[in-house]
Amino acid sequence: MVFFAYLISFLLGYCAILNLLKRPSSLPPGLHCALGLSLGLGISGLLTFYGLLLYGRFDPALIIIENLGLLSGLIFLSFFRKKFNALKSISFNPWDPFSITVILLFLTLTVILSYFAQKHPFGEWDAWSLWNMKLKFLIYGADHWKDIFQLHWHTQPDYPLLLPCINAYLFAFDTAQDLTTVTLTTSVVLALLCGWTLLGGLKLFIDKKIALLACALLLSHPYYIMMATSQYTDILLGLYLLAGFITLKLMIPSQDKGTATLTGLFLGLLAFTKNEGIALSLLLIGLYAIDHFLVKRKKKDPLFIPFTGGFLTTLSATLVFKFLLAPPNRDILNFSSTGQHNYFGWNGLKTIIEFFILETVNPRWHFLWIFIGILIALKLRDYFRGENRILTLFFTGYLGILLFIYLTTTHFDLTWRLTRTVERIFFYLMPSVIFLCFSIHWQKKES
Repeated sequence: MVFFAYLISFLLGYCAILNLLKRPSSLPPGLHCALGLSLGLGISGLLTFYGLLLYGRFDPALIIIENLGLLSGLIFLSFFRKKFNALKSISFNPWDPFSITVILLFLTLTVILSYFAQKHPFGEWDAWSLWNMKLKFLIYGADHWKDIFQLHWHTQPDYPLLLPCINAYLFAFDTAQDLTTVTLTTSVVLALLCGWTLLGGLKLFIDKKIALLACALLLSHPYYIMMATSQYTDILLGLYLLAGFITLKLMIPSQDKGTATLTGLFLGLLAFTKNEGIALSLLLIGLYAIDHFLVKRKKKDPLFIPFTGGFLTTLSATLVFKFLLAPPNRDILNFSSTGQHNYFGWNGLKTIIEFFILETVNPRWHFLWIFIGILIALKLRDYFRGENRILTLFFTGYLGILLFIYLTTTHFDLTWRLTRTVERIFFYLMPSVIFLCFSIHWQKKES
């Protein structure tokens, strides 16, 4: 039954992309499927969230009806617009050496990821104390599920709920199963899906063999495996950021409005993962607007309206959550109401910079960031050309945001906060950094 839930989500996302794109066959089948499952899981999570608001409690039958109803509408629309006809021209040979290698790699990695996921079946600290705890409130809280917004601030009551909503949706298809099975399976699926999306995205710009090596580099990385199976929402954040990067890099040269809408949808889902997702999505959209309207001095941009339209569609859940349900973030309130900022100065800045430098050479990363640094240094100019400029400035801007957040730390010791959070930042940025560096360094001439 859980497989059936994943199938419905996959078809939801696949048909949604099919209807968005002007030429569905322009998107490679593998990437279409990967983005389809990513989008579909996000849509199912949003439907579950809105279902909780409308029905006042977790109702498995109505959640299933919501998803099946939307899927039926999308399938009908696809037939009505003859979108399935475009798929007839797609050819796929599962027996060629590359396809066999990909299948064997993912089967092997599925076994490895499942093995390590079972080593911590309840996830790590934030999984059972935050995300899975909130999942239990959504499912078993009945009319009192909103009590999660009244809990101690250590539970982060202001954090968005996309991951718990996705797990609640999967649980709705078989309420007799153990919640641990659902959350553990989700962590493995998201970990594999992130690698699948990376492979599909890179194949558009570089040789498929090098793309496969990049995918293997990500999925076989020991720290990636540990963090991805920890049942944290960071893996979901990393997935939607990567999907947004790939579709943004596609939409600018293609000038396709459907791809622009798809990019906006992914960034809206990114905002519903964590508070960091809100900052990431707004920063990327802001940089795109600045680049096109101020740097390139374009008075009109045909992509901006569908881009922001898609963003606002999925951002709506975050707006409802933040303005109607969640309490204010205590760190932001504290910064605006008190002048006691012990780390806002040179000593705090020095501590932060030193910590980030030490993290890049930390043994847990097995020289990954040193390798990334070498790639950037070899083709530094290319990072500021075309659509790559927006993606490069995105990382620079986000580092600036992080610097400000750490400098204004008030409720924690700065060193302790850096120790607990910096490794996660490196983790959820890892897929997008690998995508950007590999797509630039080994870019095909025709790209």
